[in-house]
Amino acid sequence: SSCVRPWAPAEEMVTVLPVPCDLKDAQAQVVAWDERFHIAAEVDAVVNAKAQSSAFGARDATGVEAVKDVMPTERSTFQRLLTEAPSSDSAVEVLDFGCGDGRYLRQFLRSAEALAKSGRALRIVAYEVSAEALRSFHIQAQREGLAVVKSRLQDSAHLPSLEGRNLQLEFVLGRWGW
Repeated sequence: SSCVRPWAPAEEMVTVLPVPCDLKDAQAQVVAWDERFHIAAEVDAVVNAKAQSSAFGARDATGVEAVKDVMPTERSTFQRLLTEAPSSDSAVEVLDFGCGDGRYLRQFLRSAEALAKSGRALRIVAYEVSAEALRSFHIQAQREGLAVVKSRLQDSAHLPSLEGRNLQLEFVLGRWGW
């Protein structure tokens, strides 16, 4: 069964792919994430770290620390993997599975800038089961200057793709219990 949230008409905004999992705990986690971002959006029209902190303190409703960038060890590992990654059409493609609200966005922007020096771009497919977290990621990417572009995905019912600063983002929402 899917979790119905009147403030999250996911079917109208994102590509829906099934996630082969029917764990009630996992579904409860998704509901908690969606509620977290919904409450933060009520505090501030644009979901941001300050609004989330205001709604949940140092830890969000899911018990996760409110972190908005990668740790130094993650940064160096990610950068090394990207420079070693094979590319197609002069772009490195990455699946950010369980992207949440875009904790890696700043790292993606730094990496895209570094890849530009070698004539390559960075393409990210952001996959998440929380519609509200995915929307928050989308909003924050737009605030970083990425603009809406025509999607490479076939389904017309998804968040618009974003592009800019040598970075392309596609957004995909997963579903539970199919």
